[in-house]
Amino acid sequence: MRHLRSPGVILGLIAILLSVSGSAVAARLITGKQIKDNSITGRDIRNRSIGGADISSAAKNQLAGDKGETGAQGAPGPQGPQGPQGPTGPAGMSHFTVVRSPRTSIPSGGNGSARADCPAGTQAIGTGFDASITDVGFVEGFGSFVSGFFFNNSSITVDVEVQAFCATVAATAARSVTTQEGRLTQMIAAAKAAAR
Repeated sequence: MRHLRSPGVILGLIAILLSVSGSAVAARLITGKQIKDNSITGRDIRNRSIGGADISSAAKNQLAGDKGETGAQGAPGPQGPQGPQGPTGPAGMSHFTVVRSPRTSIPSGGNGSARADCPAGTQAIGTGFDASITDVGFVEGFGSFVSGFFFNNSSITVDVEVQAFCATVAATAARSVTTQEGRLTQMIAAAKAAAR
């Protein structure tokens, strides 16, 4: 026991105690302010001791790799629910029919007219005529009928007719029959005056 009390042994024990406790004390006392900038190297940092929360956003962005290739397209999703029914569209044409006028004979050098009336509740949506070799003054629709006016400048009597293409048309703002008859009378008078 006398050997343990020698000054050399006692000093050695004190030195060991100070060296062990000194590093722990130093770790608690040294802060980032006391470390010189750029003096810590990768060798001084313990492996796997720095996490994402310990580095700046700029450093994280520099660590990002190249953009990868586009992945395969995923499977189609389920069909969505059926949408609401749209509003009802406007009614189309119906009751389509073609009406031919009686054939009108026009003597050589004369003139005459022909008329085809649509069935009740329908309107003239198109016109046609058969005038052979006569000159045509006009063929026109007048709401619920078609009329035409012809001049026979040939040396023979010629038969003419007009056709009315008729149909029921929704929301027709038709003029009155009286107005259409008046317009027809005016057009025939103008055609006769132009022929003189």
